[in-house]
Amino acid sequence: MAGHSHTHPQKRTLQTTLLFTMLLLFVIVYNRNLIAKEIYPDYVTQKVSNEKLNRPVNVQYINAAMDTLKNGYLVTISGKDTKSELFSSVNQKDKTYAYAGLVFIENNYPFIYHIALPSGNHPGGLVRDSFETYIGSRNVTGFGIYKLPLTQSQVASMQQIIKDFYQQGVLYDSQYRLDTDKEMYPAEFVYKVLTRATKNDKFIAYTKAGPYTFISVDNLFLRPKNQEIYTAVFQ
Repeated sequence: MAGHSHTHPQKRTLQTTLLFTMLLLFVIVYNRNLIAKEIYPDYVTQKVSNEKLNRPVNVQYINAAMDTLKNGYLVTISGKDTKSELFSSVNQKDKTYAYAGLVFIENNYPFIYHIALPSGNHPGGLVRDSFETYIGSRNVTGFGIYKLPLTQSQVASMQQIIKDFYQQGVLYDSQYRLDTDKEMYPAEFVYKVLTRATKNDKFIAYTKAGPYTFISVDNLFLRPKNQEIYTAVFQ
């Protein structure tokens, strides 16, 4: 856990505002297909040459993590590329992770529902990836698994909300808005599922920086009363 910062609050808010502005400009201006291929190479191909998965210790991490997964768990991932670093840079307290998704066990296998970036002719949006695909993508450097303080009925509600979003065909939101359900960014998707399942708009805090209101990944995994189940950094 990072140490306490002594940065002046106004200076920190200005820094976050600038970072978030950079993130918006980056997504809009940069070739979005190249971003998707670098961050989510498995999104289209599902199989890539991946030296990481040839190392026994990393396979052990994945297998051990899979044994801990249950419905409704939060999974976060970090990346080694500059794009992931930019996305994680808007986190206020802990910049470890860049993306997040939600676990549901289907046919005795864990799947992650998450918002993927655009790739090829696909505009990006809500997808269902196997746990191994999600955390095993080439540029993922580590992951965390967290249990949120939820009742069984709330987890069941999460599953129905996700099903509705999935059938609706939620697209990726490059503008980072919170006022539409037609398009979402990764942390926003998790936020909306959890706040609606719990019927509590304050279940997940949001971040304000200048004119921006947004959900960062550390708003999700640092939520009070979360239980850290498993974390790993790939070798």
